Amino acid sequence: MIRKTRIKIIGVTMTIITIFLCVLAAIIIVTNYNLNEEAVAALLVKKVDALRDNGSYSEDDFDQLRSFTMTCVEGDEDILLATYRSEVFTDEDMTSYWHYVKTMDVDQYTYRRVDFNQIEMMVYNDGGIYHLAGVDRTLENNMLADMTMTVIVVTICGFFVLFLIIWALSYWMVRPVKEALDQQRKFISDASHELKTPLTIINANIAVLKSENAGNNWVENIQDQTTRMNALIGDMLSLARLDESHSVMQEKPVRFNLSQAIVNSVLSFEAIAFEQRKHFDVAIQPDVEYFGVEQDVSKLCNLLVDNAVKYCNDGGQIEVKFHDANKPVLTVRNTGCLIDYADRFRIFERFYRGDDSRNRKTGGSGLGLAIVKALAEKYRWKINVDCHMHGDMVISIEF
Repeated sequence: MIRKTRIKIIGVTMTIITIFLCVLAAIIIVTNYNLNEEAVAALLVKKVDALRDNGSYSEDDFDQLRSFTMTCVEGDEDILLATYRSEVFTDEDMTSYWHYVKTMDVDQYTYRRVDFNQIEMMVYNDGGIYHLAGVDRTLENNMLADMTMTVIVVTICGFFVLFLIIWALSYWMVRPVKEALDQQRKFISDASHELKTPLTIINANIAVLKSENAGNNWVENIQDQTTRMNALIGDMLSLARLDESHSVMQEKPVRFNLSQAIVNSVLSFEAIAFEQRKHFDVAIQPDVEYFGVEQDVSKLCNLLVDNAVKYCNDGGQIEVKFHDANKPVLTVRNTGCLIDYADRFRIFERFYRGDDSRNRKTGGSGLGLAIVKALAEKYRWKINVDCHMHGDMVISIEF
């Protein structure tokens, strides 16, 4: 449980941080790109307006190295009225830019922005006289690419640094929960052990009373309740041990015949089902080997089948299947389900009662399936539940 809590804390926190970092990186990249685009567009408009005698603009050293301007009259023979270019642009370049602009449909008395091989141009059609200003965007594009890569690298590094910080802090965050759970487990274990002594004495006294008062209903009722309390205490101790050994495998896993272990656990319930006039069907694939703890596997099978027998309706059917396809799967089905589909996983909660009257009749403590869940979490078995009100309850365990 503590491990799952830590994973959830880390997962939720890192999801929020990831979204924040990605949004921040996107804002930085897009903002810089837009500012750069606006600056270049404003520069080109100033150059074009200077050509139109609609403003003034003096070339700085930076512009002189990467920009050009020209004014042309379109006709049968194009007339170049004025031109300015830096040394990086040749006559062939200027001619190719003008021919490219001619292919564009530029409305009269409007500006038109044109991109050509990392050369960005601004064109103004002044009634057939074209004023053209261009700038080489290679430097800006490289700077934007470098800036984008830097932002991405910083974002990724920040993600991993924050992940390490959150991972370390998660231990501190779950410490109060861990301490509370440890205290709860210790209390359950200590209380269960303390209760066993008076119950043992009570059982001994009941045995004496039964010998002196044979057939006394009061004595029989007391014995039934002490038996139920003994079973409840045993289940509580089992859960406490499972909680304590969840992260540490105390038993040594060995390879054993899983099919035979399931058969040995299941067949002991055939007589009980027969006495209660319930149909009991078993289909076990033979000779399936498994590496694990046989005692815990047998315990899980006993609990699942016991639950199915207890809560199967009168004259109903219990079915136990086991097969090994990709992984060994044990399926236990019984009729007479009283659990709604939406609440199907609540049956693994401790002391959960789907139907109090049925539980009183069967003598169930409400801890059997909680132990099944604890065993599954301990060995990382996969549990699947399918149920329908007044229909079938199907529990499968994938080992």
